[in-house]
Amino acid sequence: MRPCAIAPPPCPAAALPRCAAAPWATAAGRLRHPTGKARCWTPRSCPCFATNWHRWVWRAAAFALVTLARQEVGRDADRPGYDGLIQLSQLLMAKYKAKSDVEQATVRILNSMFPQSLLRLFRAVVLPINKGKLAAILSARVTQATCQWLMGTCSIGSVELSDGTSIPSGVLVEKCKYLEHSKCAGICIHTCKLPTQAFISKELGVPLLMEPNFADLSCQFKFGVEAPSPEDDPSVSTPCLEMCPTAIARKSSTPLCPKV
Repeated sequence: MRPCAIAPPPCPAAALPRCAAAPWATAAGRLRHPTGKARCWTPRSCPCFATNWHRWVWRAAAFALVTLARQEVGRDADRPGYDGLIQLSQLLMAKYKAKSDVEQATVRILNSMFPQSLLRLFRAVVLPINKGKLAAILSARVTQATCQWLMGTCSIGSVELSDGTSIPSGVLVEKCKYLEHSKCAGICIHTCKLPTQAFISKELGVPLLMEPNFADLSCQFKFGVEAPSPEDDPSVSTPCLEMCPTAIARKSSTPLCPKV
């Protein structure tokens, strides 16, 4: 089984000199900086870690997600890195005939990435504060801090809730890396949007609406906003994307994505 090879975005600390004080920094097969260059990673002494801790979080999240996806699919990907993750998503779609089974499998993967005790603590301590608004804001912050390796650059914005108030619980993904690489509306809907909404709503107790824009590949997360049922969600009935391999193979755009 290959180790996770998904690389985080370029590190601004790449120009820093190597840490000569760390004897393991140049040893083959030892711990390395996310850029692939051997550097000291000691939190107290190295600016590489101090200024780029989130990239280590991204690498850990990528490793966990790929490992769990392999277990769910039952095999490894043939391609390395991010392309391997996309292939695992395609294999997951092909494994189950019912799209609801694909969504349930994705929820199992998400569940396995978080300690259940942590989820229970969040629901017991954070969720009751200010009618769940603090939980929605924290969920947005954590998403922005930990998921950019998967989705691409994103920013925090305000969301209007059903009671008429606005809170900074929105996350705007400028151009979703996952959708851009998969090129498939069905993979977006059934291995990301619907299972993520279900997981956040059930396990964290925070309502979530995700609004993917298939025209410019952006996506708006709205924590604290209830999602409509799949039958009433316009994104579920999206036409096959122009860049979709299925549409290209058929040399025409289909009325509905065959994988939705």
